[in-house]
Amino acid sequence: MNDAPDTPRTALDEALTPAPDEDAGSAAEGVDLGPWLRLSAVHHHVETVVVGAVDMLETVRRVSPAMPGIPGALLHQVSLPRVDTLVLDWHAFSSGPWMGALDTGATALHRELLEAASHVQANGGRVLALTYGLPQSSAETALYDACTADLAESRKPGHAGDTAHTPVWAAVHGVGLARGRSHIPHETEVR
Repeated sequence: MNDAPDTPRTALDEALTPAPDEDAGSAAEGVDLGPWLRLSAVHHHVETVVVGAVDMLETVRRVSPAMPGIPGALLHQVSLPRVDTLVLDWHAFSSGPWMGALDTGATALHRELLEAASHVQANGGRVLALTYGLPQSSAETALYDACTADLAESRKPGHAGDTAHTPVWAAVHGVGLARGRSHIPHETEVR
């Protein structure tokens, strides 16, 4: 008899059911959606992964093939062959699927973000941040330091010399400038 789950939903339900002998060493504590999403077959052209608000994703898509970062699949997403940029928009951590990633209660999400940032940098890519200002917690500091540039602040985290202006860099910086002028809630809604 075949023990494989017959649908992605069944697989997700099984993955989310804790088992005492299960190794919880993956980014999302055993939940790994990457293979079910068939990312390499469907999104082979993607160059940028955006963990952020809708306005950020739409703006980045104007200059680079981009997809939204998905909890439980982010490491697979940044491992796609052409991905060279990860955008971390701090708005994503206050609502939507990444909500709480900078809080102590969402360590799996936080760890997944750190692992993805590390992977991108290890492969010569950039991790661009758009923050609210200086870090306010140790979790936020760790993620901030994992970035190659914070486009909202003059202070540059991580690898300070890695600030070359690419089209994605300019797009993220433009969103930061626009948000500074307008704080309309729908502009920063995270889905």
